[in-house]
Amino acid sequence: MRAAASDALPMLWDAVTRTFSSDACALRFEAGRVLALMPVSSNTVDLPVATRIEQWHQLVSVQIGPISVGRSATHAGPEGIQQAQEEAVRALALGERLRGPGFVTAYGEVFALDYAERLIEDDRLGGVYEQVLSRLGAFDQAERADLVPTLDMFLASGCSPQRTASAMGIHRNTVLYRLKRIEELADLNLTDTEARFYIQLALRAHRSFADERGSLTPPHKRAASSGS
Repeated sequence: MRAAASDALPMLWDAVTRTFSSDACALRFEAGRVLALMPVSSNTVDLPVATRIEQWHQLVSVQIGPISVGRSATHAGPEGIQQAQEEAVRALALGERLRGPGFVTAYGEVFALDYAERLIEDDRLGGVYEQVLSRLGAFDQAERADLVPTLDMFLASGCSPQRTASAMGIHRNTVLYRLKRIEELADLNLTDTEARFYIQLALRAHRSFADERGSLTPPHKRAASSGS
C-alpha cells in the first residue's frame, strides 16, 4: 500500500494498523509502503481475500485519502512469501502507472505487462523492440504512416489483412502496402511465427511505455540515459 499524497505518508502506518486486525496479517513499513502478509483460510465462511482487501482499502482511504494497493496471488511456503511480496510491489507500481493512484490492482491484471517488461531485458526481445518498434515508430513520427498501429492490429486480428482493414477503416490494399513497408523497414518476415510472438510481447510493452512517457525508448535504455 502507498498513500497517493506525500503528506499522507506519515499517517499511512497508523491508519493501516488501526484498520487491519492484528491476527489477520503481518505488517511491515519500508520504502514509503506498507507490506501486509495475509494468511488465507480454506474456511468457506470467510470473506474472499479480494473482498477483504477492497474493504480495508476503502476504510484506510476514508481516513487519509486515496491509497494505491497491489495484491499478489496466493502462494505457500517461505519461497511463496517472497514471491507474493514481489508480485504485490509490481502490481502496485504497474497499477499506478496504468490507472493512476488510488486503486487496488491484482497482479493477475498486470501479469502480461510485467512479463513483457521483464522480457524486454532479454537480448532477443530487446533486439526486437529496437529493430522493429523503435524503427517503425520513428518512421511513423516522420511520415505519419501508422505502421506500428497497423502491425499491432494485424497481429491482434489473427494476421488477417481484411480484418485489419475493417477494424482500422481503411482499404485492404492499404494494409498490404503497409505490411510490405514494415517488412522492408524492419527487415522482418511476418510469416515467421516465432518473430510474431516476440513482436506481440514487445508491442504490449510498447503500449505501456508510450502511455507512460510518450516515448519508444525501452525502460532499461531510458534508465541508462538518465542515470537512474
